Amino acid sequence: MQEYKDVLESNTVQEMRTMVNDNFNTIRSTHAGEAFPTENLVLGMKCFRTDEKKTYTLVSMDPLEWAVEASGGDIVNAQKYLAFVGREALGRLTDWSGLFNRALSVEVVDFADLGTGAYVTNMSKMFNNCVSLKTVLNLNLPPSHVVRDVHGMFSECTALSVLDVTGFKAGNIENFMEMFSNCRSIKVLDMSQWKTGRATNMCRMFYRCQALEALDVSKWNVSKCMDFAEMFRDCHKLRGLNLTAWDTSKAIAMGGMFRSCGNSPVAHEGSGDFAAVHVIPLKLDLSAFDLSNVETTSHMFAYARCQLTIGEKMRKTSKCKSMDNMFLNFWADAEPVIDGAEYQPSVIGTDYTINDYGTTFPASCKKTIFTAFDFSSVEDMSGMFEGVYAVNCTLNDKFTGVKDQISRGLIFHVSTPKVQIISRMFYAANGADFIDFSMDMGSVTNVMWLFSGWLGTSIRLRNFDTRHIGKRLEHVGETLSLVERYNMDRVFAGCRNLRYLIIDGTEFRFRLFTDILADLPSGCRFIVPRAMIATYKTQDFWKNYPDRFIAMEDCQLYGAYVKRAPT
Repeated sequence: MQEYKDVLESNTVQEMRTMVNDNFNTIRSTHAGEAFPTENLVLGMKCFRTDEKKTYTLVSMDPLEWAVEASGGDIVNAQKYLAFVGREALGRLTDWSGLFNRALSVEVVDFADLGTGAYVTNMSKMFNNCVSLKTVLNLNLPPSHVVRDVHGMFSECTALSVLDVTGFKAGNIENFMEMFSNCRSIKVLDMSQWKTGRATNMCRMFYRCQALEALDVSKWNVSKCMDFAEMFRDCHKLRGLNLTAWDTSKAIAMGGMFRSCGNSPVAHEGSGDFAAVHVIPLKLDLSAFDLSNVETTSHMFAYARCQLTIGEKMRKTSKCKSMDNMFLNFWADAEPVIDGAEYQPSVIGTDYTINDYGTTFPASCKKTIFTAFDFSSVEDMSGMFEGVYAVNCTLNDKFTGVKDQISRGLIFHVSTPKVQIISRMFYAANGADFIDFSMDMGSVTNVMWLFSGWLGTSIRLRNFDTRHIGKRLEHVGETLSLVERYNMDRVFAGCRNLRYLIIDGTEFRFRLFTDILADLPSGCRFIVPRAMIATYKTQDFWKNYPDRFIAMEDCQLYGAYVKRAPT
């Protein structure tokens, strides 16, 4: 509790701003449930009881006596508490940051009461944590305004529902970070005419605007913006978002940008036990997005439900270091559209081709999100496709030998020279009957839970190398820590349908630190080159399962699909 300060005349802008803030903070310095302050007591000091919504004045020190103001002290209109400054004096302030910060009981603010604010450069956190604020009127900024910073301006205004920003000229603003963060009661924001050409930061701008249904940002100029991280995160009800004209070539951060978008039920049919819930996904056309300078896409589409279109410029992610959880539990209501260069893994022309009576039948392989990007600089791919419907290859009955039988697979052949972490990458992914996995693993230090919970029947591992896991400690002569051992743990946990684990290579590179093979079903067989069987049977943990090995030369394989194998 700060002591109450009488309003003093001042010619300095900073002192005047401090007076405004001190007044607000003093009036509502106690929290709900508190009685009265016990420190720094001064006769005449005021205390606003948030639990009672009443203002008390200290009238006696011995004994302590507080007198309630006759008016009750309800704070519903900011004008009442700004009157002591005056419009002209307030108008000289250049810094309005935190002006109403934590004004917990203010419900209505009319900018007409505050003057034009012609000299204001900073409105950051102006209404931060105004949890009772419901209405903001006459929020206008002329084109000639000098405001540069509005970060957190309405952050945590959880009750705000009426906000007309059509007259808010944003052309000079550079920092929009968290401007509407956690404004979870706002349904509509008309920003269609905003000029945003100077914006460099839009991080968490609409974070947790959970009631927001429509947002027209189609004409926004974002060509200077570098940070889009979590911009639309948790906008569950957002249905309209046209970004087809956005220039994101300067973007560095897009982590969590669309996380949890479009995944809220919006309609019901029937009643009781027969009620049907409908979810209308967010249509997200990112064909204009340029990710050539982006360094992180972590959680970019995590938990989102979208009809997704990816363009050629978006696929050029050569500077991206972190793609962890990029598509974590992503729900594609329709097959993602991948524009640009053809998806043509070399494996399609070899392992997945069958010749029957002189006719060649290639597998059907689609362009998908799994191999759409440039992974050349990525270090972290943990959880990237966790929980995703993971299918990009279909084998017809010419492969299976059974009429009308179709086998769905996932072919993941990518170049990843710098990747270190691939834990949980395909954890609980579903849809595929087989996975054909190939990537550079020379720097990989963590593969825990890599395929855990996947329910297909076969996995083929090409270039799989776990020898670098734990090297960080071993090179200085130390024993492996529990953490290092854990980095190799539970790779196949929950793969209860797995019948075949296929491992390529004439060199033993599948080193184990824990018995991850114990998680496999008892009937799962290991298909390796005949020349390697004896080697595997001498290695830690592998030697515990000598009867499970099958020579690759005795099987009929199409990539990761096992058409025939010895019983």
